[in-house]
Order: sequence, then structure tokens, then C-alpha cells
Amino acid sequence: MLSKSLCEKSENEITESWRYADKVYISVVCTTYNQELYISDAINSFLEQITDYRFEIIIHDDASTDRTTEIIKDFETKYPSLIRVIIQKENQYSKGGFRPLMYASRFACGECISFCEGDDFWVDPYKLNDQYEVLLRNSDVSLVYTACNYYHVDSDSYKLVDNTNIDINFETLIKNNYIATLTVMLRSKYIDEFYSKYKLIPGSNKWRMGDYPLWLFLLLRGRSSSISRTTAVYRVFENSASHSNNKDKNLEFYLSSIRMRIDMVRFFLPKDQNLLRCLINKYLFTVLLEGETIDKNYTKPASLKYVIFLKINNYISLNYIMKKIQSIKRMLYEKVNEKVN
Repeated sequence: MLSKSLCEKSENEITESWRYADKVYISVVCTTYNQELYISDAINSFLEQITDYRFEIIIHDDASTDRTTEIIKDFETKYPSLIRVIIQKENQYSKGGFRPLMYASRFACGECISFCEGDDFWVDPYKLNDQYEVLLRNSDVSLVYTACNYYHVDSDSYKLVDNTNIDINFETLIKNNYIATLTVMLRSKYIDEFYSKYKLIPGSNKWRMGDYPLWLFLLLRGRSSSISRTTAVYRVFENSASHSNNKDKNLEFYLSSIRMRIDMVRFFLPKDQNLLRCLINKYLFTVLLEGETIDKNYTKPASLKYVIFLKINNYISLNYIMKKIQSIKRMLYEKVNEKVN
């Protein structure tokens, strides 16, 4: 585990390895909220990066109520030419529809961007350098990712997650998100393009995730590449949005993921009806199996068997309601009849 104190390196010691310092080549974007126990680990791991290319660190604090703000300001004071801090006066995420990662990325000056949330950290000092050089050598690559370790805080255990041997393209990624945010580097021009379209996508304001749709968009603009090394540690907490022991929370997140994928295909690949049908079938299978309420915006086009299942489900629901109404009417009639007699 990394030290929670300030990095021992000075600004000069960090920047002396930069062979190319004429502009910012890489932006590190870190989003945080109430992570006083972990934020130092994240920032220290950024400052430990050894690279030929000038980089900057942008930290977005969504109005933390613990010591997180104080800690990141201390880092900013020690590394004023490296770190820029954005502090919200009011928590924006709680208002709904706010995407911290999207917002913070607007302030990035680098040609390429890497992400890391404030409770995660990097373990490979050459992560930025090696990923940037992959993008530099391959103009058709839109993102580079690596392997990482999942650290389960409650059980104090690690699990290696390595998908670098998978040929990840749009078709494979639409089935499952194989890419961990804290391992990615991407071209910033594609972020600007995606975010300009983001609010135009019907349903995007209800998405529970911000990184997965971005990866899908990037793979419509180029190909992925990977480095077969473990460069980062992702902390898994029991009550996070994407990892929970609560079945209802997990189901809600999973259904949101499917709806997001349907929204993305409808907006960017409207002619691919086969892919759209497969995703809608997956959505309908899950909601029918789990007895969830069906969102009518995600029922067409569907395979014939699911159309039949929907009609049966609607009939059963309607029949159930009618029986309930009849039962209530009968009960009321009996009560009125008792009073009359």
C-alpha cells in the first residue's frame, strides 16, 4: 500500500525526466468525493509517474464534507505547476444527471487523458509513458488499456482482472465491459466529440455509468490496444454503485447497463437491427425473469418469442388487476349489504 503522506519528490525531480515539455501531452483526471482515507494514495501514484512527456493532474472534488478537500489543496500547494484542483461548492452528483468525469475532462489540456478515481491508485510508474507511446505510434488506436488488481476492501483480498488477451472491438464490448477505467488512456479529441453528442442521446440522463458508453463510442472511432501488465489497483467496496451484495442494487445497475447499450446502438448504429434486437431480448429476458416493471421504450424490436411473452405477461397482469377489482367490489358490496340489513 502506498504512503498517505505527501510525495517525497519535488516538482523538479518529477519534471526532470520530461524530454518533451513544450506543452501538456497527457492529462490525468481524478474525480473524488469524501475519500480522505484514500486520495493521497491516488495522487502519490500519479506523481510517481516517470515519463518523457509533460503531464498535468486535474482533481475534481464534488464538495467533500471530510478532509479530502484539505488534502488535495496541500498537494496543489506543493506541486502548483503540476496539479490543478476544481472544487464544487455544492455536491453536483446528488442533483442528478451530473457526470464528474465528463465535467473534469473539459479542463484537460493534454492530447491524451488517463482517469483514476480518488479511491484507486496506480502501481506501474511507466503507465503513462508506455500508453502514450502506443497512441503516438498507432494513429488508428483510440484507447489503450491494461490489466489491474481488484482489491476487495471488506475481505482484504486481491483478484487479478486481465482482459488484455481479448480482441476488444465494438461487437465484443457491447456484450460486456471488459475495460477498467483506471487502466485507460485515450485521445482527448474523442471525448470532446462524444460529450457534444451525449445530451442528444435519448435516455442518457438515466444512465448509471459514464465510462462504458465512452468506451463504446471510442471503438466506433478507432480500435483498442492493450499492454499486458498490471498497472493499477481498483478498490471494491460493498456498497458502491457497480459492486454490491444487495441483489436489488445489482439488478438495477445491470438493467441500466443494458438500456444504455440499447440507447447507444439506436443513436449511433440505427440500421443494425440485429444487434438492437439481441440487446432488447436480453433486457426483456431479465425483466420477465426477475418480475421487474417493463420500460415500454425498450420493447421493440424484439424476437417473436419475447413478443408472445410480453402479451402473456400483459394479459396475466390485466387479468390479475381485474380480479383484484372484482374482489374489492365484492367486499364493498358485502359491507354495504351488512349495513342495510
